[in-house]
Amino acid sequence: MKYCDKCGKELMDGAVICPGCGCPVEGTNSKPAKKHPARTILIILLLVIACIGVGVFYFWVLTPNKYINMVKGGAPNAYPGQKWGDQAEKAFDDPEWKYEGDSVVSVSGTISKIPVKITFSVNTSNNMFNVTSVEVDGQRYTDALNIGGVIAEIFSW
Repeated sequence: MKYCDKCGKELMDGAVICPGCGCPVEGTNSKPAKKHPARTILIILLLVIACIGVGVFYFWVLTPNKYINMVKGGAPNAYPGQKWGDQAEKAFDDPEWKYEGDSVVSVSGTISKIPVKITFSVNTSNNMFNVTSVEVDGQRYTDALNIGGVIAEIFSW
């Protein structure tokens, strides 16, 4: 059995023109030609690129916003009716929320012209978070007394 070199269609003995693609039959092949391998490779490559794009979108866009929104919508135990996002808007001049990676979120800005940054650690297994440090005028504090004092100041607005 012989096949067209161009399209792989089966040829009758003595054929001069391929009945499948109309190309002249120069030489014949005893195996069918592979149909459009470049197109198949291109489709697979585009699917791989699309999957990578979805993954990047998820981890670079959705994940940071998820953590930031979790903190903004949460409230300290001492102030259960007040949300971090609302209080930050009241206390800070132009608060800037940032996902710093590795489940860490921060909010920074100025309060009464003093630069302040609060850093939160998000526990993804139970969707809870806690304040791990505060930075006031360049001085970083990790102790409960100073963290509590800054939280009290923010939630007094």
